[in-house]
Amino acid sequence: MQLLFWQEIDGKLAASELSAIQWGILKALYDGRARTPTALCRVLLADSSIMTRKLDSLEKRGLIERIRSTSDRRCVELTLTANGRQLLRGTLPHIVDASNRQLRGFTVEEVRTVKHLLDRMIVNLS
Repeated sequence: MQLLFWQEIDGKLAASELSAIQWGILKALYDGRARTPTALCRVLLADSSIMTRKLDSLEKRGLIERIRSTSDRRCVELTLTANGRQLLRGTLPHIVDASNRQLRGFTVEEVRTVKHLLDRMIVNLS
């Protein structure tokens, strides 16, 4: 099921030249759920080699910046650029559309239950 959803997202994002995982990176940075590559790997359930390639691509496009931590020079912190925020906002309606399509016919309570169960599964895998 999740694979079908990500395929749908990839299709909707094709014009913006973003993959679903790249969009997820931008969204996690925007929301403040992650600030480092390691935190992004945990949040998005991705391995570090994939994350490095995706971050390289986003940085090359000017959508994110890597900044050395002032408190620990070994750490790299990530931030969205203005272009990254603009692209994220422009693509958000496509994600909302795909989510709404996926949840069509569900009651509000069923959506809450699904979200709760998925959140528990993510915690179990973290």
